[in-house]
Parts: sequence; C-alpha cells; structure tokens
Amino acid sequence: MNMSESEMFRESIFTVGGIHVDFASGVRIGIPPGTPQFRFKLSDADTGKEYDSGVLEGKENEEIYLYTKRKYFTRWRIEFYRDGKWFFNYTYDAGGKTVFIDISLGALGDSVAWLPAAVRFFRKWSARGIVCVKPEWVELYQECYPEIKFVTPSDETTEMSLRCFARYGIAVFGYGATNFEVIDFRRNNLIRHAEMILGLDEDKTPPKISEGKGELPPELAGKPYVCIATRASRYCKEWQFKGGWETVCARLKEKGFVPVCIDGDNMNIPPGAFDETGMKPLPYRLKLLRGSSFFIGLPSGLSWLAWACGKPVVLISGFTDPYVEFETPYRVSPPPGVCHGCWGTCDQRKPEFETCFRGKDNECTKRITPGMVLEACERAIADHGIRGAGSPVRQTFTLAGEEKECPVCGRKTKRFTAVIFDKKSRAAQKAEWRYYRCERCGCCFLDEMRDWTPEMFSEKIYNADYINTDKEFDGTRSRKLLPEALDMLKIFGGKRILDYGGGNGSLADLLRKKGYDAYCYDPFGRQDVPGDAGGFDVVFAVEVLEHVFHAKELWQTISGKLKPGGMFIATTTLWNPGRSLAKWDYANPRAGHCLLYTIPALENAAAPCGMRRLIEKGCWHVFQKSPAG
Repeated sequence: MNMSESEMFRESIFTVGGIHVDFASGVRIGIPPGTPQFRFKLSDADTGKEYDSGVLEGKENEEIYLYTKRKYFTRWRIEFYRDGKWFFNYTYDAGGKTVFIDISLGALGDSVAWLPAAVRFFRKWSARGIVCVKPEWVELYQECYPEIKFVTPSDETTEMSLRCFARYGIAVFGYGATNFEVIDFRRNNLIRHAEMILGLDEDKTPPKISEGKGELPPELAGKPYVCIATRASRYCKEWQFKGGWETVCARLKEKGFVPVCIDGDNMNIPPGAFDETGMKPLPYRLKLLRGSSFFIGLPSGLSWLAWACGKPVVLISGFTDPYVEFETPYRVSPPPGVCHGCWGTCDQRKPEFETCFRGKDNECTKRITPGMVLEACERAIADHGIRGAGSPVRQTFTLAGEEKECPVCGRKTKRFTAVIFDKKSRAAQKAEWRYYRCERCGCCFLDEMRDWTPEMFSEKIYNADYINTDKEFDGTRSRKLLPEALDMLKIFGGKRILDYGGGNGSLADLLRKKGYDAYCYDPFGRQDVPGDAGGFDVVFAVEVLEHVFHAKELWQTISGKLKPGGMFIATTTLWNPGRSLAKWDYANPRAGHCLLYTIPALENAAAPCGMRRLIEKGCWHVFQKSPAG
C-alpha cells in the first residue's frame, strides 16, 4: 500500500506533536520521526482494567506504528503523558465517524447471522457505516439498508478500511484466536458471535433482505410449494437417513404441496421434487423462498435465508446443537443418547470434516427419521395456518384476497396465523383470531381490534374478569418493576414523570414516595392530569405498547407529552420471528395484546415522532426525543 500518512489516518484523532490515533486495527498509533519519548496507557473504559502501558519514542527517519493485539470491540481509553503531565486523554466515540466492518470471510449463512450486528453497531454509535461483503451478496442487502455503503473485497477496499476511524472483522477466526473473538466460536451462537465482537447486547433479530427477483416457473404458479435443501457445505451436515428426503417429499405431495429442491447442485434431488437446483442468482432463490409455504433444510446458508424471509424453518441437524443457529420451534435433532454436536467439540481443521468426526458413521442424522421431520412439518402447518392444494381448511378464514395495512409502517400484507382468544383458559376454543405479520418491520398485529371503540375494549377486554388474565394488574407489576424503573431514572435523570397507561396509578404512587413529581394518565383508568398535559421529563409506558393498535397515534401522543430531549421508557416483550405465535402466551387476544413489536418495528414507530432508540435491557426499551423538539 502506498498511502501517505494523512491518507492512512484520514479520520484519526490528532494529538499534539503529530501523533495519530485511530481504531482501524484495534488501537493504532502512528508516531512521527523524532517524536520525543512519552508514556502511554491503554485501558477498557467500561471496566477500568488496564490493557497495556509503556514508553514510546519516534525514530530518527522512520514513522512507527503501534497496533494492539486485541481486535474485537473495546471502548478504549487512551492516555499519553510526558514529564509527569498528561497531554492526551481520549475515550472511544464513533459518533459521526466512518466505521468499516468486514463480514466477507464468512459463508452466506454467516452474512445473514452477522449483518444485523453491524447495522446495530452503526446505529448505536451514530456512525457512518461501510460493510464489506462478497459480490453476490450486495444485491441481497443494499436496497434494504440505503444508509450503509456495501463494498466487496479488493485492494482498494482494504486501503479504504485503513482510512476509517475504526475497522472490525467478523469471522470464524480459528482456534485460540482470543484477540479476534471474545469466546471460542464453537461454543457460541453464530448471531451472538458477531454481537460480542462488536460489543453489543443480545438481540438475534434477522436482517432485512431483498424481496427477490425473477419469474417463478409456470409449474409453480398459483400452487402451494415447499422449498427444500438437501445439500450442505460438508457431508457430515447432511441428513443421512436412507430414503428420508424421498419419504418427506411424497408426504408433502399427498398434502397438496409441491416440494421444490433449491440446492446449489443437482447431486441429491429427491425423487418427486421439482428441480430448481444449480447456482442460480441469489435474488431468484429469494423469490422462490418468499413464495414458499415453509422451508426444510440443514445447518446451511439457505436455511438462514429462509429465516431472514420470515418463513417457518424445519431445520434438520445432528452436527450442530440448537444453540448454534437461529431459534426455530421446528428444529429436528437426534433422539436422546445419540452422538451429536461435533461442531461444538471437534477440531474442524481435520479431513474428517467430510465424514464422521467420531467414527460413528454419522449416526446423529441417520437416527433422525422421516416421521420426526414430518411431525415438525405438521406443527409448522398448524401453527401458521398453512394450506396445501385441496387440503382441509383448519381455520375459519382464508388467505386469498385479504390485505391489511401494518399499523406501524403502513405496508400491506397478507401474512397471518391463527390463535385462540384466551391462552390462559382451558376451555375448548377455535383458532380464529388472526395475527398478521408485516414483512417490512416485522410486527404482528391483531386486525380484529383495528376498529374497536373504547367501549368495546372496556366490554370485551378490560372488564371485571381482566385480573384473571393479567394477575399483576393489581399493582404487583409496579412493585416488581420499581427497582429497575428507579435505576433508569438515575441513569437518564428527570423529576417530572408521567406513567402513561398506568391503570390505577400504582407506579406513580410508588415514584412519589421516592421523591419524584409523578402522575398517572390512563384512558381506561386513573387520570391525574388532563389528556393534553405535556412538558414531562420522562414518560413511562409499562406493558402498554402491545395494547394499542393505532401505533402512529400512540407514539405521537407520547412524543407530545415529552419536553425536548425527554426520555420515553417502555416495557414490552418483543416477538422473535422464529417463535410460534400459536404457542406463545404473550400473543393473547384476551389480554388485549393486539400489536407485538420487534426492534425494527419500535424504530419505525419512534422515528417519525422525533425519537430514537437508545438502549434495550430485557423488556425495557429507552427512547429519547430530539432536543430540537
């Protein structure tokens, strides 16, 4: 590389004497020729633990560069001093800077697992983002993240990364690579692996991904079909039950589905499957996946793509244990007592990666029977109200012709699942309450409640029996959450507090006892202040967001009650797209839970109201209104 000093440190922190500092490879320090001797100290600003210290001095005619061995994210504190006096003291802050994150060393599934962490990192630090990906991946992500610059590996982009304020690589770096990854990759979830490298809390939300391109073959037009992938990057990942795929495909056809094989090669097309194999463009494969009813695959990239598309994924694996991939309720693992989980314990540098690590003839997947796979398929079909051609209709509604507008982002969607009215009741009930899922922001909404009046909610939901559904409504929840609420107030400050949707005002009363100027306003309960009262430092909404269908109006109301720079602190349990709504207690119409959020849905709701998401801690979500009002 032939970059000048000014080019190499384009976004550096400049210190006196021409010393340059940035984070393009851990901590990188450039020391000009002739720089007088000085001491340095590097430490972790979050823990206070010292990482390194010593003495540095410039050579006579040569620039010196110092790189830390640790490359994963650390909120570094850098201190320089000379003659007993500090002349430089800086703590990492990427706000307004350019950060380069390289995920190109992984496979396709790795990119799906790792990209969300990169996106969250840029947003957390308000940084300009560059992500390096393989050329064929750019089209999958660029249109979904226009604020990020996607580049592909080259000498030019390598030089670009060294000009940035910070650079991080996400990859499976290898055995003992403790300076590149926080824990051994084999013992970590792939999504969490990236989050830890970038210093982020756990989230595991799938990335946004292209809608796909191309025309489906006429043989599939108007027909329900199921995408399958029988091949993987290594033989030991594949399902070894003899005739297993053939049996599954035959059963799918009996239920009115066309099995469509979308492997990258044609070496294992099951008899009876429609052939869409070959290295076809990824946008076309996305088109196939998005049109499918569900997906059956292995621990491989196509399963990750199907997950990102929001499809139910039946994942067959004995090579990896469930902690490794994304969560899916339709995972099929070996029976108890069978050898499994080579990924987490074996050295995959050995040639046995192509066969069986432990010399047990791949018993992990040979013991997974077609019946086990088909049982998972049956659950996916039942949970999501999926219908094959000519198969019995289990729900009292059909998908055809129904389009509902997402209350958060406005997108039209036909996707839905059916649930019973009261998850806590033992009475027999029909699964006929429809949750629709928005493919843009990921929220799920109960369209039956879209046009309900306050009187209807009072009659059907918030009546005398409501306490049987929400047993903490009597004030128990407020007492339980008070310590965390007080911790939030210590962090973010503010004395004038509003508990919006606070029921009987129990939280406001507890906060008053702690010295806060706290009030309650609930459209169905206690009202200490008028409905148009504003100017609050903090607005709490404890278990409120999921009860209000018209999200845009709610968030505008909350924003209007906050003074500029004020904090909105809400609790709600987020929906994981891999979870079955039919079996999730929180997706309960009887509780009034008509809108289930994801992180993208929260951000979509907050942004138009001048609020940005700051942190997430469990079920707590903190937003700040723009200081400009």
